[in-house]
Amino acid sequence: MSKNTFDPSYLSTLLKEIHKGENVSEAVAGIFAATFKDTYSSLSAKVGNKYAAQDALKEVYTKVFSSKDSLAKDGKVFIKQLRNVTNDVSNGLAATEATGKLEGEDAEINNDEGGFVLQNVLSDLGLDQSEYPLDTLVSYNKYRKSRNVTQRIILGVVIAMVLAAPILMIPPKMTVTESAESTEWKPVYDVNVSSMFDVDSVIAYIGSNLMQVTQEADGTYVVTPSESGEMHVKTTLSTGKTAEKTVKVADVDKSVPTMKSFDTVEGKIHIVVEDAGSGIDYANVVAVTPEGKEVKPDSYDEKKGEIIFDMLETNTNISIPDKVGNKLTLVCSK
Repeated sequence: MSKNTFDPSYLSTLLKEIHKGENVSEAVAGIFAATFKDTYSSLSAKVGNKYAAQDALKEVYTKVFSSKDSLAKDGKVFIKQLRNVTNDVSNGLAATEATGKLEGEDAEINNDEGGFVLQNVLSDLGLDQSEYPLDTLVSYNKYRKSRNVTQRIILGVVIAMVLAAPILMIPPKMTVTESAESTEWKPVYDVNVSSMFDVDSVIAYIGSNLMQVTQEADGTYVVTPSESGEMHVKTTLSTGKTAEKTVKVADVDKSVPTMKSFDTVEGKIHIVVEDAGSGIDYANVVAVTPEGKEVKPDSYDEKKGEIIFDMLETNTNISIPDKVGNKLTLVCSK
């Protein structure tokens, strides 16, 4: 793991609950709260995509808790077990396009994103959802680690401020509207947040899948859904107050073009394709030879859906995209 800040005795207590079959959901949630940020830090050093790293995080904890028989009973042993599973998942991504290293804010995971992953872990394990929000579990874990008087004084001051300042309880104002950048097959949404406090996070999800959220400016975000469905958008302030909106997303084109026929006629390759969504992007159809040379089509007929290439060498890749970027890839063979 990135750093060992865990309390083995606390983990041992929670592991004992799991093995006894008592308060299993809460015990799993407690262990997750105590370890998920360190685990994500290790994954983000090898996974170059934030959402792939979050999927990998879910996979790690689902694997660790999937079998009570193989689950460690001692906190120190569990830390090693968690580290080994994290390394296995990271190495399993070594051959994917998601490899790399996250930097900046993407190298960290906030409690909202972690809470979403925890919900999916518990669901995959067939367990009830935890009664306590991840924020509460993380705060409790931090308090357990506070061993000196100064830290406890600070905690007391924070609590006093919360009790004395009702203004901290004011939630943010948030609007979610379809963007002028939306197209028929690729909807985009603008999220505007107004608050006197800092925004801690903005997340959007459909079902169990997180959508891409990009910050454009202070209080301004853009959501690009990758699928159709009921999309939930949640903003969390630094004070912990939240705002949520739900919008219906339709007509997201996720399908790649399909090939109807592939023939060679008089020394030329004739490919007939169709796309039921956004349509074929003929201008960006290209073939790439094994040497990396790009070859454009000799001609194409949009009405017929026909693309014609001069004869290509073996193992040349032909890329046929639609107008929102979904690609059909063909390989020429003898």
